[in-house]
Amino acid sequence: MTQRRVPGLESPAHCVHYQVAEILRAGIGVGAFVPHHRDVGRRLRDLHLAGSEVIATFEDGTTEVGDFLVGADGVHSRVRAWMLPGEAAARDTQMVSIGGFCARDFAPPADPRDATRLTFVVGPKYQFGYSRMNDGLWGWWCHAHAPNEAAGTKLLTMASEDLRACMLERYAGWSEPVERLIRDTVSWLRTPIHDLPHLSAWHKGPVLLVGDAAHAMSPAGGQGASLALEDAMLFAKLAADPSRPIEDAMSRFEARRRARAEAVVAQAYANDRRTLQALGPVAMWTRDRVMMPIFARFIEKALNDVYSSAACLSPRRRARDVMGSPTAGSHPAALASEAREITRGTRAAVARVHGPASSHP
Repeated sequence: MTQRRVPGLESPAHCVHYQVAEILRAGIGVGAFVPHHRDVGRRLRDLHLAGSEVIATFEDGTTEVGDFLVGADGVHSRVRAWMLPGEAAARDTQMVSIGGFCARDFAPPADPRDATRLTFVVGPKYQFGYSRMNDGLWGWWCHAHAPNEAAGTKLLTMASEDLRACMLERYAGWSEPVERLIRDTVSWLRTPIHDLPHLSAWHKGPVLLVGDAAHAMSPAGGQGASLALEDAMLFAKLAADPSRPIEDAMSRFEARRRARAEAVVAQAYANDRRTLQALGPVAMWTRDRVMMPIFARFIEKALNDVYSSAACLSPRRRARDVMGSPTAGSHPAALASEAREITRGTRAAVARVHGPASSHP
């Protein structure tokens, strides 16, 4: 997992793309252009297929040559632009992710359980999420609608104090600790949200798209990083079969993953739109006092179905068999065991393509 420095914070924020790279590295080897941590800063300029080889040229003038390439280069993927020039641009969802980190002396919320969970607060309109981050820092996030380019630019460029005032006005009167989190924010994060509802293809010859490069989604779905990690584990497992060409592994990967990924992208987009619909007092009372108590168990089951999709790694097992029940507390161990099995099995792919596995220099 890479670390990204956030201005004003002593500790770095963590990014998931290095975890994806490490999973791919374990399964398919260095020659597939999985970046070492020191190579993450290189930017791809062009790709070229030459016989059975893939040649990647970077902006710094360096090149890499291998038998296949996995493009895990994010929502604005240059690998996707090369593969699908007409589908290079991601969709602007007209939403901006806004959040921040609070000062170290921020007083924790009254409920001690908030320190070990994600908390979401809903109002008549909008949502607000918060949790304790790494090193004990508290952070929060929300999504703001930007119906046009001018509105998006304003949200992304306005001064921090103006943004604080805007957020305080938006969440005025919300329950503790929403306003306090906003007031105590010392470092702001703002990101325009783009997604990819559908691509005509996820691979071309020996080049494959995974993660956000193939199916970027709004954070409102809560599955972006999860889908990327699932992609890495599944493709590494499929690529380990020495009896099939790598293009076949890519085709099987796309067939197994596409339906789930596109459904989650669509759901995330719908989740964002739902928060823009204002509820009146009666509708709010019905939601909070009637619907939530009645449907809580159904919602729990639906969420468990989404978050326990490790079945994509073992098609003969159902998700609940791999993950366990949502309250059993056993699913992390099950996932770890599955990941170890995948890593052991996919060492064969390294030997098949590149000879014995070795560490990156």
